Amino acid sequence: MEENKSFESQLQSMLVEKQRWYNEERLLELLEEFRLLHTCVRTIYDFFIKKSLLVEDPYRMDQRISDIEIPNTEPFGENEIQTVLSERFSKYETMLDFVCTYYRFSVDGLSLGKIKKLMDLNNSFYWEDISMNSAKANVKNLAIVINKAKVNNAGVALNMLTDSIDKCVKSSKNISRYLMDLSVFQREYYKGIVRKDIIEGPNYNKEKLIL
Repeated sequence: MEENKSFESQLQSMLVEKQRWYNEERLLELLEEFRLLHTCVRTIYDFFIKKSLLVEDPYRMDQRISDIEIPNTEPFGENEIQTVLSERFSKYETMLDFVCTYYRFSVDGLSLGKIKKLMDLNNSFYWEDISMNSAKANVKNLAIVINKAKVNNAGVALNMLTDSIDKCVKSSKNISRYLMDLSVFQREYYKGIVRKDIIEGPNYNKEKLIL
């Protein structure tokens, strides 16, 4: 019986310590990665607008956002880039801004449901594989726009675009890794809470545990 108490005590202590580490360190790093990603995406978006590669939605600042809305990922043709990709990339940037501004980056604030939404948002434009051969419509057409931008620009402008894209790749990778790790911990944390509530509950039969 004492061994079981000792195990439960150690388990709960480890979970509390891991939760503290996430709240005070890892989730702050995750937030910084989202902030960096948003800054770079905003730079790329503004560049595309300035070069008339995309068109700005005049009503985007009037949107009322209460939760993450994942940009559409349905297929569309190259001839629709000015309309469809403009809207989707604008929404992507807006959602990143919403996450950085309003999301609470703590273990209690990031449920498994919210983690999934963050993963889906992070993958809506898959920076790790920007290619005109991609099977993903958003990625493929974004690659087409990037290629046009690189052909028609040089010097400082091109360096800024390339640097922002490279940072998006790195941040997106880190975000994916952090979210995957957090989802694993959240499941273990939840199981630990259930164990604690059951074992300390008034209807728990300690005699059965011994048997």
